[in-house]
Amino acid sequence: KKAWWQFWKSGSATAATPIQDAGAVPDDYLNTELRTGLTSSDVEQRRKRYGYNEISSEKTNLLKQFIGYFTGPILYVMELAALLAAGLQDWVDFGVICGILLLNAIVGWYQEKQAADVVASL
Repeated sequence: KKAWWQFWKSGSATAATPIQDAGAVPDDYLNTELRTGLTSSDVEQRRKRYGYNEISSEKTNLLKQFIGYFTGPILYVMELAALLAAGLQDWVDFGVICGILLLNAIVGWYQEKQAADVVASL
């Protein structure tokens, strides 16, 4: 059977059937005694099934993040200007442009790292 939006397939269209939520919590889990809480065996059983109550975060590649500060339309123009300055052997302009690009990347990377550290401390 095909869904209503799959007009290119042959067969009859049917209404979408709801999918059971794989992470649904049984109703009896919500009837925990407030004064005594869960037993240790209940806690272990639920941790095995659902995992710990924590947010997982991905590790960021700091080098990849730093190189990301050299991408963008304005930065591409500056990089092109640096290549032209090097091609014309105008080393002062080349050094100034490269210095500006590096300073921009260092400041941006540092600010983003500080912001990530503040968020992680919350």
